[in-house]
Amino acid sequence: MARKVPISSLTVGRCFSHSPDAPDFEEPDSSGLTTSRSVMAPENVWKVTGPGAAENARGETQDFDGKLMVVEVPRGGFNRLVERVADPSDPLYRG
Repeated sequence: MARKVPISSLTVGRCFSHSPDAPDFEEPDSSGLTTSRSVMAPENVWKVTGPGAAENARGETQDFDGKLMVVEVPRGGFNRLVERVADPSDPLYRG
């Protein structure tokens, strides 16, 4: 299970996942499975660029409140998403 930490505890270069508009879980489907929106989508994975500032895997920047609780993710996962977003043959690509 992932542990939430305050974004202010992450230094420049550390990566985290944050999805404010995703519901915790959707209603079960016909097979009985319950799913949620991916927290590893490129728009939900961020790299800290400065105090309270971050850039997501799509290159969009945003300022965050230092008290915000986020889930730290491996830098390699962030870097892989950046590569996939830039690859025209990948489904995550947006030209």
